[in-house]
Amino acid sequence: MEAFINYIIQLHWLPFVGMITFAVIAILEYRSCLGIFSPSGLTSLYAFIKFSVEGLLVVNYTSLASLASIYGVSDQQYISKAILISFSVSSLSYIILWKCSYSMRSSYSQSIGYKFRKALEPRLKKNKRLWVIPRISFGYFVLFIFGVLFLLVIFQSAGGIIHYISNFAIRTEMLAGYGAAVKFSTLFIQLAILYFFAIKYKTTPISACIILLAGMLMLFALGGRTAPIFLIFTSLVYVHFHHKKFNITLRAFSLFIILFVGALFISLLRFKNFDSLLQMQLSEVPFDIWFSIIGVYFTYIIRDSVIISYFSENDFWYGSGLLSFLYAFIPRALYSEKPVVDNGAYVIAMTIDQQVSPPMVPDELPAYGWPESYMSGYMEAGWIGLFLGVSLSCYLVYFIFSRLVKSGFKIEWVFLYCFFIFRQPLYLTSIDLFNIIFHSIFVLSIGFLIRKKFVL
Repeated sequence: MEAFINYIIQLHWLPFVGMITFAVIAILEYRSCLGIFSPSGLTSLYAFIKFSVEGLLVVNYTSLASLASIYGVSDQQYISKAILISFSVSSLSYIILWKCSYSMRSSYSQSIGYKFRKALEPRLKKNKRLWVIPRISFGYFVLFIFGVLFLLVIFQSAGGIIHYISNFAIRTEMLAGYGAAVKFSTLFIQLAILYFFAIKYKTTPISACIILLAGMLMLFALGGRTAPIFLIFTSLVYVHFHHKKFNITLRAFSLFIILFVGALFISLLRFKNFDSLLQMQLSEVPFDIWFSIIGVYFTYIIRDSVIISYFSENDFWYGSGLLSFLYAFIPRALYSEKPVVDNGAYVIAMTIDQQVSPPMVPDELPAYGWPESYMSGYMEAGWIGLFLGVSLSCYLVYFIFSRLVKSGFKIEWVFLYCFFIFRQPLYLTSIDLFNIIFHSIFVLSIGFLIRKKFVL
């Protein structure tokens, strides 16, 4: 009886409750008029995946606690609090996003693509007469060329394409200092490919898929997983809202498996002992390797435990952690004492028992970070800051979704909506605030320059 009570108190059962609950909710969202790509639909799907992974972590609780102790989490009750926070954030996010979209669900009870196109039909016909499609296509083609040129410059600076591919395991070191060029080239290519995919899908879906595949392969050449998967994600969202509601088919499921295996393969390539890993049986793969490849992308129990453990002995920041956002747009070359923008560096510092008091300069912190995500609000003001930050972030996501609908599903707003909710909703951290403003200005400015009108 005592063991059962301890199990209840430790909340080890909560991920399984979340997994079952959000599995049912995700199915209902999939069958709803808005479909699985609505803000609440994606949130429920992400929550299901997250709680499934957390369930696996809890099953391996001894390994989880052992790995957490390496990061300085000595009290296992912090892990229980992290599980509770994870469940609370997912539940709150879903409730807010579902409530926001309730009126939209009531107004459009049938297939979203059909209903929205009927509602926007007069505006779309007017825009069709005003837009000069060849000019817009030429503009996005020029954008694509710029992206490819950026890639060629990056590869040439890294020693050439052959040298880059043959030294793939150390690609991070080879691309050091080219972060801005990689970001710009990736954005150029993603936007251009999405545009041409959208144009061709209206007439020849097969050609559109070929364009999409070529763009994904080009982005995979950089060695990243996020950019090509994000590209196909934006394409699916566009088709879902503008043409037909997304349905799970054998083809879609097979594509997901291929992408997952490809992303996993790229993750394994980053390990220097890649050959020895391939010879291991699944049961022989160390828990920390499995967690770093798969688990860390879907759950943040250990990270949250580190943050909770640190602030159990230290004061909250009460807004000082967000001050670095004010300096984010100033180049470091002009301001050498510029504070770090990514507060994830503070989280890594917490794992090595370093006292942190933002804002701090990079020389005082580790050179990499552990994204704090929704825990940004907790670091500022505890539970109150956590719920306030999550609530504001969800309302921001819904605002972007409403602009997507009102714009007639233009690709620029599709891109921004996907950026805001890809993998999980963006939360109002310093680095996320910078990325939100940067991507919004950048993407909408491109739309204005190419279309010669505001993309609203």
